[in-house]
Amino acid sequence: MKKTNLSVLTAITAMGFFCQSCDWTDRHTGASSDITFCTAVYVDSVEALDGRARQSMHVDFPVDEDTTQLAETLVAWLCNEVAENSYPDWVGDWPEAYVDQAEMERAVQDGPSSFAENFVSFYGKKGMERMTGELKNMVADGYEGEIINELSIELVEQEKDYLTFVTHHFIYTGGAHGGQRISGVTFRRSDGQQLDWSLFDQEKRAELSELLKKGLMDYFSHYADEPIRTDSALFDNLLLFDDPETPENELEFGIPMPSMAPWLTRNGFVFMYSEYEIAPYAMGHPYCEIPVEAIRPLLNDKGRAWLQSMTLKPAGDTPGIVYEERL
Repeated sequence: MKKTNLSVLTAITAMGFFCQSCDWTDRHTGASSDITFCTAVYVDSVEALDGRARQSMHVDFPVDEDTTQLAETLVAWLCNEVAENSYPDWVGDWPEAYVDQAEMERAVQDGPSSFAENFVSFYGKKGMERMTGELKNMVADGYEGEIINELSIELVEQEKDYLTFVTHHFIYTGGAHGGQRISGVTFRRSDGQQLDWSLFDQEKRAELSELLKKGLMDYFSHYADEPIRTDSALFDNLLLFDDPETPENELEFGIPMPSMAPWLTRNGFVFMYSEYEIAPYAMGHPYCEIPVEAIRPLLNDKGRAWLQSMTLKPAGDTPGIVYEERL
Protein backbone atom coordinates (compact mmCIF):
# COMPACT_ATOMS: atom_id res chain seq x y z
CA MET A 1 0.00 0.00 0.00
CA LYS A 2 1.45 3.35 -1.06
CA LYS A 3 0.65 6.57 0.75
CA THR A 4 0.87 10.05 -0.72
CA ASN A 5 0.21 13.41 0.88
CA LEU A 6 -1.77 15.95 -1.12
CA SER A 7 -1.82 19.52 0.08
CA VAL A 8 -5.41 20.60 -0.47
CA LEU A 9 -5.87 23.68 1.70
CA THR A 10 -4.87 21.47 4.61
CA ALA A 11 -2.90 18.24 4.44
CA ILE A 12 -5.02 15.40 3.05
CA THR A 13 -3.87 11.82 3.28
CA ALA A 14 -4.30 9.91 0.04
CA MET A 15 -4.13 6.14 -0.16
CA GLY A 16 -3.05 4.47 -3.35
CA PHE A 17 -2.79 0.95 -4.74
CA PHE A 18 -0.02 0.12 -7.18
CA CYS A 19 0.59 -2.96 -9.30
CA GLN A 20 2.82 -3.66 -12.28
CA SER A 21 3.53 -6.95 -13.96
CA CYS A 22 3.95 -8.74 -17.27
CA ASP A 23 1.55 -11.66 -17.66
CA TRP A 24 2.09 -14.14 -20.47
CA THR A 25 -0.63 -13.97 -23.09
CA ASP A 26 -1.81 -17.05 -24.99
CA ARG A 27 -2.69 -15.80 -28.48
CA HIS A 28 -1.06 -18.68 -30.34
CA THR A 29 -2.67 -20.48 -33.25
CA GLY A 30 -0.33 -23.41 -32.75
CA ALA A 31 1.90 -22.48 -35.67
CA SER A 32 5.65 -22.48 -35.12
CA SER A 33 5.80 -18.97 -36.55
CA ASP A 34 3.56 -17.53 -33.82
CA ILE A 35 4.90 -14.53 -31.93
CA THR A 36 4.98 -14.69 -28.13
CA PHE A 37 3.24 -11.86 -26.30
CA CYS A 38 2.99 -10.79 -22.69
CA THR A 39 0.40 -8.45 -21.19
CA ALA A 40 2.17 -5.59 -19.44
CA VAL A 41 0.00 -4.36 -16.57
CA TYR A 42 0.04 -1.12 -14.62
CA VAL A 43 -2.67 -0.31 -12.07
CA ASP A 44 -2.54 2.56 -9.60
CA SER A 45 -4.93 4.76 -7.65
CA VAL A 46 -4.89 7.58 -5.16
CA GLU A 47 -7.65 8.89 -2.90
CA ALA A 48 -8.19 12.26 -1.25
CA LEU A 49 -11.29 12.98 0.84
CA ASP A 50 -14.18 12.10 -1.49
CA GLY A 51 -12.07 12.14 -4.64
CA ARG A 52 -10.18 9.35 -6.33
CA ALA A 53 -7.84 9.06 -9.31
CA ARG A 54 -7.42 5.68 -10.98
CA GLN A 55 -5.06 4.56 -13.75
CA SER A 56 -5.31 1.11 -15.37
CA MET A 57 -3.26 -0.12 -18.34
CA HIS A 58 -3.14 -3.61 -19.92
CA VAL A 59 -1.00 -3.84 -23.06
CA ASP A 60 -0.08 -6.89 -25.15
CA PHE A 61 3.60 -6.60 -26.14
CA PRO A 62 5.65 -8.94 -28.37
CA VAL A 63 8.53 -10.35 -26.34
CA ASP A 64 10.40 -12.61 -28.78
CA GLU A 65 13.98 -11.70 -29.63
CA ASP A 66 13.14 -10.31 -33.04
CA THR A 67 14.70 -7.58 -35.18
CA THR A 68 12.42 -7.89 -38.22
CA GLN A 69 10.52 -4.97 -39.72
CA LEU A 70 7.32 -6.37 -38.22
CA ALA A 71 8.75 -6.35 -34.70
CA GLU A 72 10.06 -2.79 -35.07
CA THR A 73 6.71 -1.61 -36.46
CA LEU A 74 4.71 -3.29 -33.70
CA VAL A 75 6.86 -1.95 -30.87
CA ALA A 76 6.86 1.58 -32.33
CA TRP A 77 3.06 1.54 -32.71
CA LEU A 78 2.49 0.09 -29.24
CA CYS A 79 4.83 2.61 -27.63
CA ASN A 80 2.99 5.47 -29.34
CA GLU A 81 -0.40 4.12 -28.24
CA VAL A 82 0.78 3.81 -24.63
CA ALA A 83 2.42 7.24 -24.58
CA GLU A 84 -0.56 9.00 -26.13
CA ASN A 85 -3.20 7.37 -23.91
CA SER A 86 -1.57 7.29 -20.47
CA TYR A 87 -3.03 10.66 -19.42
CA PRO A 88 0.07 12.54 -20.63
CA ASP A 89 0.74 16.23 -20.28
CA TRP A 90 3.17 16.55 -23.16
CA VAL A 91 2.83 17.77 -26.71
CA GLY A 92 5.06 16.70 -29.54
CA ASP A 93 7.09 13.71 -30.64
CA TRP A 94 7.27 11.33 -27.70
CA PRO A 95 10.70 9.73 -28.35
CA GLU A 96 12.50 13.05 -28.03
CA ALA A 97 10.06 14.70 -25.66
CA TYR A 98 9.31 12.24 -22.93
CA VAL A 99 11.02 8.87 -22.85
CA ASP A 100 13.79 8.36 -20.30
CA GLN A 101 16.27 6.87 -22.75
CA ALA A 102 18.63 5.52 -20.06
CA GLU A 103 15.79 3.71 -18.31
CA MET A 104 14.51 2.26 -21.57
CA GLU A 105 17.99 1.10 -22.63
CA ARG A 106 18.40 -0.72 -19.32
CA ALA A 107 14.99 -2.31 -19.79
CA VAL A 108 15.85 -3.51 -23.28
CA GLN A 109 19.10 -5.04 -22.00
CA ASP A 110 17.08 -6.97 -19.39
CA GLY A 111 14.98 -8.55 -22.14
CA PRO A 112 11.85 -7.82 -24.20
CA SER A 113 9.39 -8.65 -21.40
CA SER A 114 11.23 -6.31 -19.02
CA PHE A 115 11.09 -3.61 -21.67
CA ALA A 116 7.32 -4.00 -22.00
CA GLU A 117 6.78 -3.98 -18.25
CA ASN A 118 9.06 -1.01 -17.64
CA PHE A 119 7.76 1.01 -20.58
CA VAL A 120 4.11 0.66 -19.54
CA SER A 121 5.03 1.34 -15.91
CA PHE A 122 7.03 4.44 -16.90
CA TYR A 123 4.11 6.01 -18.73
CA GLY A 124 1.58 4.79 -16.19
CA LYS A 125 3.47 6.63 -13.46
CA LYS A 126 3.79 9.78 -15.58
CA GLY A 127 0.06 9.78 -16.21
CA MET A 128 -0.66 9.11 -12.55
CA GLU A 129 1.45 12.10 -11.53
CA ARG A 130 -0.71 14.38 -13.67
CA MET A 131 -3.94 12.76 -12.45
CA THR A 132 -2.85 13.23 -8.83
CA GLY A 133 -2.21 16.93 -9.49
CA GLU A 134 -5.60 17.35 -11.12
CA LEU A 135 -7.33 15.47 -8.30
CA LYS A 136 -5.74 17.86 -5.80
CA ASN A 137 -7.15 20.87 -7.63
CA MET A 138 -10.57 19.31 -8.15
CA VAL A 139 -10.95 18.29 -4.49
CA ALA A 140 -9.96 21.80 -3.45
CA ASP A 141 -12.87 23.05 -5.54
CA GLY A 142 -15.26 20.63 -3.84
CA TYR A 143 -15.24 17.76 -6.33
CA GLU A 144 -16.56 14.44 -5.09
CA GLY A 145 -16.00 11.53 -7.43
CA GLU A 146 -13.43 9.83 -9.62
CA ILE A 147 -11.11 10.71 -12.43
CA ILE A 148 -10.29 7.63 -14.47
CA ASN A 149 -7.92 6.62 -17.24
CA GLU A 150 -8.20 3.05 -18.54
CA LEU A 151 -6.23 1.67 -21.48
CA SER A 152 -6.37 -1.81 -22.98
CA ILE A 153 -4.44 -2.81 -26.11
CA GLU A 154 -5.27 -6.41 -26.92
CA LEU A 155 -3.99 -8.75 -29.60
CA VAL A 156 -7.33 -10.17 -30.77
CA GLU A 157 -6.12 -12.22 -33.74
CA GLN A 158 -2.77 -13.76 -34.65
CA GLU A 159 -3.02 -15.44 -38.03
CA LYS A 160 -0.43 -16.80 -40.42
CA ASP A 161 -0.20 -13.56 -42.40
CA TYR A 162 -1.55 -10.82 -40.16
CA LEU A 163 -1.97 -9.54 -36.60
CA THR A 164 -4.92 -7.46 -35.40
CA PHE A 165 -5.01 -5.36 -32.23
CA VAL A 166 -7.95 -3.56 -30.64
CA THR A 167 -7.49 -0.54 -28.37
CA HIS A 168 -10.05 0.46 -25.73
CA HIS A 169 -9.34 3.82 -24.08
CA PHE A 170 -11.71 5.33 -21.51
CA ILE A 171 -11.20 8.63 -19.73
CA TYR A 172 -13.42 10.36 -17.18
CA THR A 173 -12.75 13.70 -15.51
CA GLY A 174 -16.20 14.49 -14.11
CA GLY A 175 -19.44 15.42 -15.80
CA ALA A 176 -22.32 13.42 -17.22
CA HIS A 177 -20.14 10.72 -18.80
CA GLY A 178 -16.62 9.88 -19.85
CA GLY A 179 -15.03 9.73 -23.26
CA GLN A 180 -14.12 6.50 -25.01
CA ARG A 181 -12.15 5.38 -28.04
CA ILE A 182 -12.38 1.92 -29.55
CA SER A 183 -10.15 1.31 -32.55
CA GLY A 184 -8.37 -1.53 -34.28
CA VAL A 185 -5.33 -1.97 -36.47
CA THR A 186 -4.11 -4.81 -38.68
CA PHE A 187 -0.46 -5.43 -39.59
CA ARG A 188 0.78 -7.69 -42.38
CA ARG A 189 3.28 -10.07 -40.84
CA SER A 190 5.66 -10.21 -43.79
CA ASP A 191 6.68 -6.55 -43.52
CA GLY A 192 4.54 -4.83 -40.87
CA GLN A 193 2.48 -2.88 -43.42
CA GLN A 194 -0.65 -1.50 -41.83
CA LEU A 195 -4.15 -1.72 -43.29
CA ASP A 196 -5.32 1.83 -43.98
CA TRP A 197 -7.48 3.90 -46.33
CA SER A 198 -4.69 4.13 -48.93
CA LEU A 199 -5.56 0.55 -49.97
CA PHE A 200 -9.08 1.53 -51.06
CA ASP A 201 -10.16 2.73 -54.50
CA GLN A 202 -11.49 6.25 -54.00
CA GLU A 203 -13.60 5.87 -57.14
CA LYS A 204 -15.56 3.10 -55.40
CA ARG A 205 -16.65 5.26 -52.47
CA ALA A 206 -20.34 5.10 -53.40
CA GLU A 207 -20.32 1.29 -53.43
CA LEU A 208 -18.62 1.17 -50.03
CA SER A 209 -21.08 3.72 -48.67
CA GLU A 210 -23.96 1.43 -49.63
CA LEU A 211 -22.35 -1.50 -47.81
CA LEU A 212 -21.82 0.66 -44.74
CA LYS A 213 -25.44 1.76 -44.86
CA LYS A 214 -26.67 -1.83 -44.82
CA GLY A 215 -24.34 -2.69 -41.97
CA LEU A 216 -25.44 0.32 -39.94
CA MET A 217 -29.07 -0.62 -40.42
CA ASP A 218 -28.30 -3.88 -38.64
CA TYR A 219 -26.36 -2.05 -35.90
CA PHE A 220 -29.08 0.48 -35.13
CA SER A 221 -31.79 -2.17 -35.33
CA HIS A 222 -30.47 -3.41 -31.96
CA TYR A 223 -31.51 -0.07 -30.44
CA ALA A 224 -34.87 0.16 -32.24
CA ASP A 225 -38.26 -1.33 -31.48
CA GLU A 226 -38.32 -2.91 -34.93
CA PRO A 227 -35.72 -3.66 -37.63
CA ILE A 228 -34.46 -0.66 -39.61
CA ARG A 229 -34.81 -1.34 -43.34
CA THR A 230 -35.23 2.10 -44.99
CA ASP A 231 -32.91 5.04 -45.51
CA SER A 232 -35.26 7.40 -43.72
CA ALA A 233 -35.42 5.14 -40.65
CA LEU A 234 -31.63 4.90 -40.58
CA PHE A 235 -31.09 8.63 -40.98
CA ASP A 236 -33.44 9.25 -38.04
CA ASN A 237 -30.74 7.69 -35.88
CA LEU A 238 -27.85 9.70 -37.33
CA LEU A 239 -26.46 13.18 -36.75
CA LEU A 240 -25.90 13.71 -40.48
CA PHE A 241 -27.77 16.48 -42.22
CA ASP A 242 -28.20 18.25 -45.55
CA ASP A 243 -26.29 21.51 -45.49
CA PRO A 244 -24.79 23.22 -48.57
CA GLU A 245 -22.09 24.72 -46.35
CA THR A 246 -20.84 21.27 -45.34
CA PRO A 247 -21.19 19.07 -48.43
CA GLU A 248 -19.23 16.25 -46.80
CA ASN A 249 -22.27 15.71 -44.57
CA GLU A 250 -24.91 15.87 -47.29
CA LEU A 251 -26.91 12.68 -47.40
CA GLU A 252 -26.92 12.65 -51.21
CA PHE A 253 -23.26 11.62 -50.99
CA GLY A 254 -24.22 8.59 -48.91
CA ILE A 255 -22.90 7.45 -45.55
CA PRO A 256 -19.49 9.06 -44.89
CA MET A 257 -16.40 6.97 -44.36
CA PRO A 258 -15.27 6.52 -40.73
CA SER A 259 -12.34 8.68 -39.67
CA MET A 260 -10.63 5.50 -38.42
CA ALA A 261 -9.24 3.03 -40.93
CA PRO A 262 -10.83 -0.43 -40.90
CA TRP A 263 -9.19 -3.55 -39.52
CA LEU A 264 -9.31 -7.19 -40.53
CA THR A 265 -10.75 -10.17 -38.63
CA ARG A 266 -11.65 -13.71 -39.64
CA ASN A 267 -15.19 -12.52 -40.28
CA GLY A 268 -14.26 -9.60 -42.54
CA PHE A 269 -13.36 -5.92 -42.45
CA VAL A 270 -14.53 -3.92 -39.42
CA PHE A 271 -15.59 -0.31 -40.05
CA MET A 272 -16.19 1.66 -36.87
CA TYR A 273 -17.16 5.28 -36.16
CA SER A 274 -16.03 7.33 -33.19
CA GLU A 275 -18.33 8.74 -30.56
CA TYR A 276 -20.49 11.54 -31.97
CA GLU A 277 -19.04 11.02 -35.47
CA ILE A 278 -22.37 10.07 -37.01
CA ALA A 279 -24.66 9.40 -34.05
CA PRO A 280 -25.45 10.54 -30.48
CA TYR A 281 -23.25 9.41 -27.59
CA ALA A 282 -25.86 6.92 -26.37
CA MET A 283 -25.46 4.98 -29.63
CA GLY A 284 -21.86 4.15 -28.78
CA HIS A 285 -19.43 3.40 -31.61
CA PRO A 286 -21.55 2.43 -34.63
CA TYR A 287 -19.81 -0.27 -36.63
CA CYS A 288 -20.32 -3.06 -39.10
CA GLU A 289 -18.33 -6.08 -40.22
CA ILE A 290 -18.31 -6.61 -43.99
CA PRO A 291 -17.17 -9.90 -45.58
CA VAL A 292 -13.80 -9.89 -47.33
CA GLU A 293 -15.23 -10.84 -50.71
CA ALA A 294 -17.58 -7.85 -50.65
CA ILE A 295 -14.65 -5.50 -49.98
CA ARG A 296 -12.14 -7.02 -52.41
CA PRO A 297 -13.59 -5.26 -55.53
CA LEU A 298 -13.42 -1.91 -53.71
CA LEU A 299 -9.66 -2.03 -53.18
CA ASN A 300 -7.11 -0.44 -55.49
CA ASP A 301 -4.19 -2.33 -57.01
CA LYS A 302 -2.10 -1.87 -53.86
CA GLY A 303 -4.98 -3.03 -51.69
CA ARG A 304 -5.72 -6.10 -53.79
CA ALA A 305 -2.05 -7.07 -53.63
CA TRP A 306 -2.11 -6.57 -49.86
CA LEU A 307 -5.17 -8.79 -49.52
CA GLN A 308 -3.83 -11.36 -51.98
CA SER A 309 -0.81 -11.83 -49.71
CA MET A 310 -3.12 -12.99 -46.89
CA THR A 311 -4.07 -16.58 -46.17
CA LEU A 312 -7.60 -16.08 -44.87
CA LYS A 313 -9.60 -18.74 -43.11
CA PRO A 314 -13.28 -19.12 -43.98
CA ALA A 315 -15.41 -17.10 -41.59
CA GLY A 316 -17.68 -20.05 -40.84
CA ASP A 317 -19.25 -19.83 -37.40
CA THR A 318 -16.34 -17.97 -35.82
CA PRO A 319 -17.71 -15.73 -33.03
CA GLY A 320 -17.21 -12.05 -33.67
CA ILE A 321 -15.04 -9.86 -31.46
CA VAL A 322 -16.99 -8.12 -28.71
CA TYR A 323 -16.38 -4.37 -28.63
CA GLU A 324 -17.50 -3.47 -25.12
CA GLU A 325 -19.03 -0.02 -24.74
CA ARG A 326 -18.71 1.86 -21.47
CA LEU A 327 -21.71 4.22 -21.44
